[in-house]
Amino acid sequence: MLAGCLSRPLVEASPSTSNVFVDNAQQSGIDKIDLLFMVDNSTSMADKQEILGNAVPVLVKRLTSPVCLDPDTGAPTGDSSKAGVCTHGKPEFVPVTDIHVGIITSSLSRHGGGGPACPDEQAHLLGTLRGAGSNPDPKLVFDAARTWNGSGFLAWDLNAQQKPPGVADPEAFEASFQDMIRASGEAGCGFEASLESWYRFLIDPEPPANVTRDASTPPQTVRNARLIKNADGGSSCEGCDLDLLKQRAAFLRPDSLVAIVMLSDEDDCSIRDDGGGWHVADTQPLPRATSACDTNPNDPCCRSCGQIETTPPEGCTPLTAETSCQLKTVRSDDSQNLRCFAQQKRFGFDLLYPTSRYVDALTKPTLTLQSDGKTQVSNPLFAAPAGQAPRNPGSVYLAGIVGVPWQDIVDDASLSGPGLKYLSAKELETRGRWQTLLGDPSAQPPVPPSDPFMIPSVSARSGENPITHDRIVPPSSVNPKASPINGHEQNIPNQDDLQYACTFTLATPRPCAAGASACDCSATRTGDFSAVTAANSPLCQPTGGGAPTAEQHFAKAYPGTR
Repeated sequence: MLAGCLSRPLVEASPSTSNVFVDNAQQSGIDKIDLLFMVDNSTSMADKQEILGNAVPVLVKRLTSPVCLDPDTGAPTGDSSKAGVCTHGKPEFVPVTDIHVGIITSSLSRHGGGGPACPDEQAHLLGTLRGAGSNPDPKLVFDAARTWNGSGFLAWDLNAQQKPPGVADPEAFEASFQDMIRASGEAGCGFEASLESWYRFLIDPEPPANVTRDASTPPQTVRNARLIKNADGGSSCEGCDLDLLKQRAAFLRPDSLVAIVMLSDEDDCSIRDDGGGWHVADTQPLPRATSACDTNPNDPCCRSCGQIETTPPEGCTPLTAETSCQLKTVRSDDSQNLRCFAQQKRFGFDLLYPTSRYVDALTKPTLTLQSDGKTQVSNPLFAAPAGQAPRNPGSVYLAGIVGVPWQDIVDDASLSGPGLKYLSAKELETRGRWQTLLGDPSAQPPVPPSDPFMIPSVSARSGENPITHDRIVPPSSVNPKASPINGHEQNIPNQDDLQYACTFTLATPRPCAAGASACDCSATRTGDFSAVTAANSPLCQPTGGGAPTAEQHFAKAYPGTR
């Protein structure tokens, strides 16, 4: 997990600082990498996309031109190798000459819910989605002809190993990647399926061509996809997304290191493509939860007031006698923008896929088909041609550039020094940092994160960061840097937004036109600025402090706990 908000630039980091892809390439002699980026393309993401576009060429250069190490001390000399050769010393590792780089977005539709259309980009490679005529804004157009063989992804191919050969010009490769990132845009679906999108593209054995709501009673979300065995022993996929399967086959090699990087300023919202999943994205208000949910969402008595129930769970009050269920009003925090936040606690059900779905996908050689819930099939991520060893799970990496204070996931020296060294997953565990970030959501009742900045909330929070002891600052502050982690809390009178996990200064302030939903400091289309003033968000205050303006000076990320 990587921090989503940095108050100082990564370029100050020591050149010896490792990253997960470089480490593994050095240790196991990887000669090819399939690098997939899942980019959130909902509103307010343009500033983060720009930073990613500038940062990834540095990563690619590190892989293709490893730094040179002094032969005596092993310390970096300050130079990079060229074609694996150093003028002094030796390269850190053998350069990687074969890299696939693809981008998908977080937009996977409304899952059968009613209301306005929500862009569904079906986890297709972005290079196939942004052709001329797809968008009136030329910045959001990307010609598929710039991708490898028109496939939708880029291919770094220094030694012309691929057929046809990929790109060997680093400047051309970097320019194409940056243009593709910009083409992601920020007009995507607000239900950000950050986890399900990469699962759909890389792993889902039966990726659906469409997801709908059927006419049954009660209505159900239906994937309309089914993998079936043929008489000849092979298989075919009815209702599956054949275009996606072709893209997967071209992008994913059986002998590569696979690295998945997620970029999002909001938490994952991977809505289930079955059962009652459509409720989450529907415009109708959701039923309340029973009173047990207020104190313990994991209690068996915590359930939805809207479910059909003949007999309550043992020891639980019948829904017809539940105090909470007698209330006829809609929850004040039932905003479409917050439908994926604390579902079990607020509504008595959880209609997001469990995160175990994605753990299994990255580690297990077989998966259970969702269409029948019992058939075991090979995991596409670990499938290999006859006579070839399957990919080792140790060659699969997942990183999230998400809403996490960087202070929670670095070593002690990074808190005061000029560089940043992230703790490994094992080090996070040893130092108890997973409890800092996540608490224990499975406990009875759940234990919240010990870092209050990581607690999703519509109300102002209190407390201090357990690592730095920086306190949460109330929403009345006019100093956007009062807290070095998130500025300060904001007012949310309509309970339609969450408090920030972290904020960072924009390189260039962003003027907010009236009615511009993608800018956090915009007045309404009629010029009404009162909502911005009432919120008193640190994003809209000048860097020197003061009242909010119609110019955004900071960017934000929400707690990315999933």
